This record gives sequence, C-alpha cells and structure tokens, in this order.
Amino acid sequence: MKNLFRLSLVSVMMICFAACALATVKDGDDAMKKGKYRDAIKQYDAYLKKNPKDDKVMLKIAGAYESAKWFGQSVQWWDKYIKQFPKGGGIKDAKKHSAENHRWLGVNFYNNLGESPRIAVEHLQKAIVLDPSLIDAYVWLGRIYMSEGDYAMAVDALSGAGRIAPDDKRVAWMQKVAKGKLENGGAAYDKYEKGVVLYDKGDKPSALEQFRGAVSDNPNFSAAHLWTARVLYEQGSYADSITEWQTVLKLEPDNARAAWFMKQAQQAQAKSTGK
Repeated sequence: MKNLFRLSLVSVMMICFAACALATVKDGDDAMKKGKYRDAIKQYDAYLKKNPKDDKVMLKIAGAYESAKWFGQSVQWWDKYIKQFPKGGGIKDAKKHSAENHRWLGVNFYNNLGESPRIAVEHLQKAIVLDPSLIDAYVWLGRIYMSEGDYAMAVDALSGAGRIAPDDKRVAWMQKVAKGKLENGGAAYDKYEKGVVLYDKGDKPSALEQFRGAVSDNPNFSAAHLWTARVLYEQGSYADSITEWQTVLKLEPDNARAAWFMKQAQQAQAKSTGK
C-alpha cells in the first residue's frame, strides 16, 4: 500500500510537470501570436532548461529571437538545431534562417561596428555554406573584398552570384568592376571609371585628366588608352590621338574598332595640315 501510494504520487507529479511544461510552451505560442516576442522567449527558455533536447521548441525559440530581431541570439539557436538535428524535420528551414541571420550579422559587423572585415567575411561565408542560393551573401562578400583590395577573391565571390543570377544587372556591373580592378589595378580602374562618368556628363577636359591618370598608373591599361585617344580626337588633337590609338593596337593588335578610329584620326590630321 505504501509503495502504491508512492507510485501514485510520482505519477501525479509527472502529469503535473508535463502539464506545466505544455502550458509553458502554449504561453510562449500565445505570446508569439500577440507579437510579444520577449515573453515568448522567456516561456520557451524556461521549458528548454528542463527539456534541452526538444527540437520543436528549439525551433520556436530561434524563431522568437529572430522575430525580436535579436539575430546574434537567434543564429545560435538555428545553428544549435542544425548541429544536433542534421536530419530533423525543420533542418531545411533552420539552414535558410541561419543563412539569413549570418548574412545580416556579416553586413552589420562590416557597416556599423567597426570590426575587422574578417568577422564579416566569416559570417557571409557561413551564410553561403548554409544556403548556396543566397545571392546577397555573395554580393556583400564581393563588396568587402573589393574594399579591402583583394580583387581576386572579389571576382570569385561575384562569380558565385553570377551563376545564381546571370541576368542580374547589379551583379554583372560588380563583376565587371572587380575584373577591371584585378586586371588593371584598383587606382587605375577607379580613375578610368571617373573618366567615363565625367565624359557622359559632357566634361571632356576633366574626363581626359582621369583617363591620363589611369594610363599613368598602368601604362598597359588598354581601355584607358582608348578613351584618351577618343577624347583627344573629339577635341581636335589628332596627332596625340593617333599616338594613343597606336598604343591601343600595340596592346590589342586585333582591335578593329581602334584601327578604324586611328584611320579616321589620320585622315583628319591630313586635312588639318593640308597633307
């Protein structure tokens, strides 16, 4: 009789504990529905302290932290779920959310906290491992690598974005810039880009100054020579223009466009000198 009483007491206690635990999770769910994310976190956390291996509630607390925009905490729970339940029913969503959280953390570490770019890069690389289709992670990696002068890594990161979105104009432009800087040097390419912008605005003298600066930084920068030749031709400096076209053809012997423009410059020069 005494043993039976003890068993009954234990059973009652277990039922009460289970009921309390379920009530705690339900309270958390109700708080989530009302947008009271902090309250939900408290309820889920209290439950998980006693039931640390409950995968479903682990997903709930990760989602609650994310909804509260506490991404530093939410990513820890998403990653914990991924590590403990690699074949769990929520693994796909956990990886997707974790990737987005790592991307957010990477961008904000880089933009706002003045931390080493290495930390931002680590978060963005983790995001890509978790979700290889997350194009924004590749784009931000490319931006950071370019700002740090690592143009080879920028090209590699942006190539990943290009494979995902081959028709994305933003990605195509960034790829072009990264490749331009890798092939011609960052300083030279920056001056070249400024020259093109100034030319499009109609400020040819300033554009010419930038193109000449690019050529000075990198004498083998064919496109900068080409633009220098073009502006000189349009300004009537035919002899100087011919010299630049000759340099372009020396660097690119098969450049039919340069050959045609040089011929035009030679004809204009002949007319201007009467020869």
